[in-house]
Amino acid sequence: MRRLVILGNAGSGKSTLAKRLAARIGAPVVHLDAYFWQPGWQPTPRAEWTERVRALAAQDSWIMDGNYAATLELRLSRADTVVVLDLPRAQCLYRVVRRGLLERGRSRSDLAVGCREQLPDREFLRWIWRFPTDELEPMLREVDTAGAAGRQVTLRSSEDIANFLASANAGSVG
Repeated sequence: MRRLVILGNAGSGKSTLAKRLAARIGAPVVHLDAYFWQPGWQPTPRAEWTERVRALAAQDSWIMDGNYAATLELRLSRADTVVVLDLPRAQCLYRVVRRGLLERGRSRSDLAVGCREQLPDREFLRWIWRFPTDELEPMLREVDTAGAAGRQVTLRSSEDIANFLASANAGSVG
């Protein structure tokens, strides 16, 4: 594993898995949220974002966590592994609300400077609930279309994640 894409719902543990996996295999972590969001939660313009992701994906090794469907094909074309976190939506909702309460007003390491954690609004909670159908299914079709389905690992529980991490070989990035 040299280049991994990690996809999944908000609160599914993408960033946490990326950090833990990086410690095991030695690949640098690219938190896409930290590159997309500018201070005050302002999005990067689309053309600039596409070029930024193209440059990040051109690197020799990486673990990229984040969905960003508009640039998924760029990442899939370079990835050797696609990890899909398909945890129960209730668990994802709980984690996002908990994170919002515990980290409110703080900047997380996986976000851009000037993007402080906030409580999720109703629209975001609805997005999380609908993610498996509205977002994940189309992304999985794109994974399949890109020919990456054979390199896809789907993790549906904390136990699956722990087993995947345990099986990741330290130093497997070469």
